[in-house]
Amino acid sequence: ERWQRPWWAVPLWPLHYLVGLYVTKYRRKIFGDGGSFFLSDDNVYETIRLQTWTASHFARHFVTHKRDVKQNIEAAARHADKTGVKILCLGALNKAESINGGGIGVAKALSAGRKISVIHGNHLTAAAVVETTHQVLGEKAKVFLTGASSKVGWTVACVLRDRYNFEILCHSTDAERRTIFNE
Repeated sequence: ERWQRPWWAVPLWPLHYLVGLYVTKYRRKIFGDGGSFFLSDDNVYETIRLQTWTASHFARHFVTHKRDVKQNIEAAARHADKTGVKILCLGALNKAESINGGGIGVAKALSAGRKISVIHGNHLTAAAVVETTHQVLGEKAKVFLTGASSKVGWTVACVLRDRYNFEILCHSTDAERRTIFNE
């Protein structure tokens, strides 16, 4: 059955709008931290410390308040660089081409002497899939990929083919994207 919003959600919309307005426009000004971000998760695995920082925006802000979102992401990156973070991984909408060019804008916004590497989740996803596939199947396996015309899927297909000599069978329902398989 298709999801339908509950009756009580409609009266909450104005509150949702005000929270969004606060997050995008006023939090930075009130707290003076240069950005609207916070530490939401902190874990240590042996000698590696992993932290999740949240840039607090609703998805609609990536369309309606692009400049504010961009400034917030850049402020978080500067903070990360200043505190000694080695790798900054942009996830979800934070790597949007329309906001920061897939992360290139964030790297450019940092100082010339930066010590931080900026990547996005697609790199980690592709690397994890390639390594797991190789570990499970070994060399020269035959695999079938669906969704292989996406950025991650195409990267995985090419690396498995070129590095590990896998025979790759790909599928895409998008006729335009299927043309890349002919290369």
